Amino acid sequence: MNTAPTPAALIASAMRRRPSRSPEASGIGSPSRQRQQYRIVDQIQELLGRGASRDRPVGMEPRLESLHCRHMTPPSSASSNSSSPTVALTMDGVIANWVKGLRAHVAARHGVADRQLALNVSWDLSEWGVDDPAGTIRDFLLSPMSGRLKLVEGAEAGVARLQSAGFRVVAVTRRDHMVGDNPDDQDTTRHIARQWFAGQPQLGIGDDEIVFTEDPVGLDADVWVDDAPRRVRRLVEAEKPVWVLPQPWNRSMVQHPGVHVLFDGWSSVDDLIATHSC
Repeated sequence: MNTAPTPAALIASAMRRRPSRSPEASGIGSPSRQRQQYRIVDQIQELLGRGASRDRPVGMEPRLESLHCRHMTPPSSASSNSSSPTVALTMDGVIANWVKGLRAHVAARHGVADRQLALNVSWDLSEWGVDDPAGTIRDFLLSPMSGRLKLVEGAEAGVARLQSAGFRVVAVTRRDHMVGDNPDDQDTTRHIARQWFAGQPQLGIGDDEIVFTEDPVGLDADVWVDDAPRRVRRLVEAEKPVWVLPQPWNRSMVQHPGVHVLFDGWSSVDDLIATHSC
């Protein structure tokens, strides 16, 4: 009876077919050669998927998405260099000090000093006596104050460390999804966010590296550093590698299975680099 080749046999067969000539002579970098490589990888992945349901107990499926070096996958619109791992950093709370800016906005509206409002705040802003947190955040995002945020402590050095280690850094934000359906309001938030990054040239994050999306899972990245429990939970459920900075508002996720923690904030970025470098 004929049996399907094992993954190991298929990989070995693919390696035996590889010519021993130099890269230039064999055309490794050519489109036709790359397409052949993609087909081989697709076949391996398809076989592994069949084998998981036939030969493996539930829960022991191969987790191909955990491989962080995607050298053999074609680049997508969200990744300009498939040989470099991409790290997606949430803008607010990871790069920009969102809570201090929001606190200043709320304090100004209530006619009190910033220091009278605690930084140890939850997502509903109840510690600040805010009745309508969504409306308050919307007003803040549409105000010039949201474009004058300071950097999170250590973010500049941390981003530089990631880039020097060979990571492509993209900044992710859903600001335009937090202000309602008015296109003008959405454009305003996108403009403010882009201008903020333009005012931080030391980060080396240009327009092409700024992603506005409601769905972090749909982003083609290799690792995420996020700030919001809801998004972190979605990434974990999708088996995406996600790290968090320990903050009062995401403490519920710090011990969540599948979540990595930068326990010392950006000072711990080498832990991420060591885990996900190719």
